[in-house]
Amino acid sequence: MRLVMKCPKCGAFIPDDAVYCPSCGEEIKIVPEFDPLVENRIDESLSVLASSLDDGDDTSDDEYDDYDEEDDFDSNEEGHIFGSYKVTICILCIVLIALLGSIVYYLINDRSSDVKTDNPSVKSTVSASDSSLEGASQEAALTGEGPEAPTFSVASGTYDEEIEVYIEAGEGSIYYTINGVTPTLADSIFNGVDPIVFDKNGIYTLKAILVDSDGVKSEVATVTYEIAMPIPDAPTIIEDSGNYNVDTQIAVVTSEGTNVYYTTDGSDPTASSTLYTGPVSMPYGESVYKFVAIDNETGAASEIVERTYSLHYTVNVSEESAASLLITSLVQKGYLLDGSGAVAGMDGYNTYSVTSTEVISSGDYYVFTEYHMSTDGSATATGLLYAVNVHDGAVYRLGTDGAGNYFLKQLS
Repeated sequence: MRLVMKCPKCGAFIPDDAVYCPSCGEEIKIVPEFDPLVENRIDESLSVLASSLDDGDDTSDDEYDDYDEEDDFDSNEEGHIFGSYKVTICILCIVLIALLGSIVYYLINDRSSDVKTDNPSVKSTVSASDSSLEGASQEAALTGEGPEAPTFSVASGTYDEEIEVYIEAGEGSIYYTINGVTPTLADSIFNGVDPIVFDKNGIYTLKAILVDSDGVKSEVATVTYEIAMPIPDAPTIIEDSGNYNVDTQIAVVTSEGTNVYYTTDGSDPTASSTLYTGPVSMPYGESVYKFVAIDNETGAASEIVERTYSLHYTVNVSEESAASLLITSLVQKGYLLDGSGAVAGMDGYNTYSVTSTEVISSGDYYVFTEYHMSTDGSATATGLLYAVNVHDGAVYRLGTDGAGNYFLKQLS
């Protein structure tokens, strides 16, 4: 069957496959022009189909065949195709499918147009925890609507004294670094109260950003400071490094307007270290001193001066003499019966052997271990230790603390 199309605007006939009216240019929607009888027939067929579905009847093909035989149209009449309910349903399905296809096509095109009007996406390599923040910052960068960069209370330049710097910015959190690295959310936060203090000579690059309440970052603000305070003269230490065998005082001479600080643990001294107020007694044994002079006004520090000392008294007592002095003292105190080492109430005798020489309580001492010799010739340590000063021969009982350090005890 050939469908004849007319222009809905001017009524002119439309050639096959034409999209616009050749007469007036109106856009043509491809819809067949049905005969009224055909349309009435469609309505009747749909009514019968709906009635059958509502009543739950199982209409047989024979009934519809009879219905076809009563059809007003024969095989040569236009519109006969709608006499079959199956064909009618197929046509309705095709129409519905076409309608759905149009809707889907419209939605797709509408979605595509929305995407095209958005800002272009920006690829990011930030972690998941920072993705929303980076996205907000990138959007702000594209639109130019980010917060203003922070400012600094002290301008870039060279300073010959300590400076205190405040960072000023709008609402949000201020992150900063002083080593020239671009700050991130993992860096220090400026609290707005405590200044950033530059009190040591050197060159510093201070960078700061502001992150507002929406997580948008400002541009990075940068300022550079060179601290070049005058350096005071290093202190003069009267006692040179070396070995000493008598008690010695360590004396220091410094410039006016400076204080001297020192350490004895090998660390570099600062203004928080021990203040030198007068000559210091050199400790017995080995020691390391470090001294620094610090300007009272600028806080500038001098070079560090280091001294190493070894103080040991002259050895006047040999090991053999020390053993004799020990036994004599033990006899005098009643620990032993005589100089052979005999012990009251016990067979055999005690003997004493030097196991080491130690620095104990500002002196060098021979350390003796006590053994008991049985009549069968076997030796057993008694657990007692004694100490004899190598300089003056003084005798002591020797104990150990929880850390294994020796300490002296008077013989009782």
